[in-house]
Amino acid sequence: MRKHLGFSLLLIALVMGMLMSSQLATPQPVETNQTNTIGGLTYEHGWVNFKDSGNFTTEQSGFIQEVNREVVITNNVQIPLITNITYNDTFYMVDMYRYDAVEDQFEVYNTVPMNNRFLNASLYWLLGLNATLGSSMNLNITEDFDVTMVAVIDRTTESYLGQYPANVSLFEYFNATNGDYTAWVITPKAILVDVTYILEFVNVNQTAVSVGVFGYYARYSMEYNVSGWAYRVAVTDGENFGFQALMWDNVTASYIEYGALWMGYYLAHYELTQLTFASNDSEVPWEMYPRTLLPVVYEGQGEMFSLGVNYANLTAITTLQSLVAAFLTTSSNETIAQAKLAIWATNKATTLLAYSDGNNNSMLDITMTEEGFRPGGGDFVSYVGFGEAYNLDLMQYYTESINATQSLIIYGTNLNFTEQLNETNEYFRYESIQFGDVNAARSTTPIWEDPVQDENGTVYFTFGMNYTDFPMTWVDTTTGEWTSDQEFISYKYVLAVDPSTGRADISPTFTFGGVQDAQLKSEMAGLSVAMPILLEFFAAEAVKTKTQVDAPVNSTRTTRSAAFAMTNGLGDSFIEIEMPDDKKNYTVAGDTYEARLSALNLVTIAGVAQEETTTPITSETGDVGGTATVNAVKETTTISFIYSANLLLVSYPVWGGNQIRHDPTYKVDYEPQQTPTDTTSTTTTEETPKENTTTSEAPAPEPTPAESSGLPGFEYLSAILGVGFVTLAILIRKKK
Repeated sequence: MRKHLGFSLLLIALVMGMLMSSQLATPQPVETNQTNTIGGLTYEHGWVNFKDSGNFTTEQSGFIQEVNREVVITNNVQIPLITNITYNDTFYMVDMYRYDAVEDQFEVYNTVPMNNRFLNASLYWLLGLNATLGSSMNLNITEDFDVTMVAVIDRTTESYLGQYPANVSLFEYFNATNGDYTAWVITPKAILVDVTYILEFVNVNQTAVSVGVFGYYARYSMEYNVSGWAYRVAVTDGENFGFQALMWDNVTASYIEYGALWMGYYLAHYELTQLTFASNDSEVPWEMYPRTLLPVVYEGQGEMFSLGVNYANLTAITTLQSLVAAFLTTSSNETIAQAKLAIWATNKATTLLAYSDGNNNSMLDITMTEEGFRPGGGDFVSYVGFGEAYNLDLMQYYTESINATQSLIIYGTNLNFTEQLNETNEYFRYESIQFGDVNAARSTTPIWEDPVQDENGTVYFTFGMNYTDFPMTWVDTTTGEWTSDQEFISYKYVLAVDPSTGRADISPTFTFGGVQDAQLKSEMAGLSVAMPILLEFFAAEAVKTKTQVDAPVNSTRTTRSAAFAMTNGLGDSFIEIEMPDDKKNYTVAGDTYEARLSALNLVTIAGVAQEETTTPITSETGDVGGTATVNAVKETTTISFIYSANLLLVSYPVWGGNQIRHDPTYKVDYEPQQTPTDTTSTTTTEETPKENTTTSEAPAPEPTPAESSGLPGFEYLSAILGVGFVTLAILIRKKK
C-alpha cells in the first residue's frame, strides 16, 4: 500500500514531548505494575499510562452607553428667510436607445441633456412625425415608467434646497417600414427655482443630541486529552543512581477549541433648530427656514457575530524507546565540599536509512551544513523507514455575519438616505491525514526476567520489548510516497548495576530490518542500511574550598569570573565515540558482517563560574588594646558544566532488506584536555574595602577541567550505547 507523505512527523515528536514532560503528564500504573528490591536497589516494572487532560474557559461581556446633549441659544441675529419660491426650469437627461433587427440587439446611440423647452420641442416633433407617417409608425408614451429623486436648486445662489420625487418617462416608437425600434428614456435631474429672501432679526435655539450604545459578549473554551501507553522499567538506589526505560506502544491525543464573539452598536445624532422673530418672539414658519437649519436625523445600528471551531484528533503507534540515567555523588570535610552530577538521555523510534554507498567505504557519510543534514561522499538515501504510524483528523469551521443599517434624514428637503449591509462568510475544512497503517493487526509483548545478583554483588536486570508485525512505514525519498510493511522489531537490554561502586552498564540486543513486502524488498536489493542515534549528555560539578592565607590583607575582597565555550558539528567535537572491535559484528541471513560507526557533534557547551572571597583575620593586641590583622581566609566556589548532543550513525553495509540482529557496545570517552576556548567572558567585582588599600584582581580562570572547571571531576567518563540509545557506564565514588 503506497500513499503520499503529506504531514510532518514533528507532530508525533510534539505529542511525545508533551507526554514525557513531568509538568504535563504523570504515569498512572496499572495492575501489571510491580515494585520490589534486590541488593539495596529498588526496581519497578509494568505498563504505565501517561495521560493528561484539561480545559479552559473564559467569558467577557460589556455594555457602554453615552448620551450627550448640547443647546446653543443666539439672540437677535440677522439671517435670510425664504418668502417665495417660483418654478423656473427643469433639466433632463435623455438616453436614446435603438434596436437593430439585423443585429438583434439594443444600444444607446446618444445621450442628450435637455431643459424643459428643448424637451417639449422634441416631443412635439415626435408627435408630428407620428401624424405624418400614420400607420407606418407606432408611438407609445409611458409617463410613469419609473420614479427618481430630483434635486431642487436655487438658480440665483446655486444652493441645494432639497430633493423631491418625479416620474421618469418612456417614449418609444416602432418603424413598420424597416423594423427599427427607438426609445427615449427621459430622466429629470434638477429643478431650478427662483427664491426670494428677506433679512430678519431672529432668535436661534439649536439643540444637538448624540446617543451611543455599544455591547459585546465573548467566550473562548479549550479542551485537550493526551494519553500514551508504555512499558516502564525503573531502578534506583535512592541516593546516587537512577535509571528509567520507557518502551512505548501507542499515543492518542485530541484537542478542540471554541470561540464566539458578538458585538452590537447603536449610534444616533439629532439636530433641531427653532427660530423666533426677535421683534415679537413669535415662531418663524418652517417654510421660511434656510434649508441648512431644517431638522437633521442620523441613525446607525448593527451587529457582528463570529464563531470558530478547531479540532484535531491523533492516533499513533510507535516503537519509541526512551532511556535516561542519572549519577550523583557528594563529599565534604573541613576544607572542601563537592557535588557531582551526570545525566544522559535519549529518545528514539526505529529509524532506518536505506542507501547506496557511492564511495564504497562501507558506511553512510553524513555532513551537517547550514541547511541541515546532507548525505556525502556520493551516497544516496533511497528510502527512510519509520517505526511509527498515525492518523490525524483536522477540522476547522468559521462563520462570520455582519448586519448594519445607517440612515440620514433632513426633514423639509425630502432627503432620506438609507444604506444596509448584510454579509455572511463561512469557512470549513476537514482533512484526514494518514501516515502508515495505524490499524494493522500487531502485537506488543514486553520482555522481563526477574533480576539476579552474582557473587560480586552486581545486579542484572533483563527487559525489553518485542513488536510483532509492526507496520514499518517506508518513505520513497524520490516520490514522497510511503509503503507500510509489517515487520518484527525487538529491543532487549541487560542492565548491570554494581551498588557498591555506583557503576551501571547496559548491553542491548536488537533485531530489525526484515522487509516482508516482496516488491519493496526487491527495491532494497543491493542497498545498505544505517540507523541514526541521538545522544545527549550533561555533567556538572560544584566545589567549595576554604583555605588559610598566611599573608595578612587589609580588607575583604571578592572577585568573580566566568568563561564558556561552544562548538558544533562544523567544528571539532570534544567527545570521542567508538565501537569496540568485538562488538562490531552483526548477522544477516546467518552470515556475519562488520558494522561501522560514525559520530557528528551537534552542539557542545562547556562553562565554568568562580567566586573567590578573601577575608582578613584579626586578633586583639596585648599591649595597647584594639585589633590587628594577622592573616586571611580564602573561600572559593567553582561551578562547572558540560552539555553535549551528538548524532551517531551505525551503518550496516550488507543488508538488502533482510533482518539484522546486532548486540553492539559503543564506548564514549570524554577527554577534559579537549575543552574548547573559542568564546570567553569574564566579570570581576570587588567589595568596598574597610580601609583605603590597593588590591589586585585575580585573573579569570580558563575553562580547562584539569585545573578549574572540574567537568565534572571524574577520572573518566565512558558510555555503553545500544539499540540507538546511549547508556553511560560512569565510574563514580559512593557518597561518604
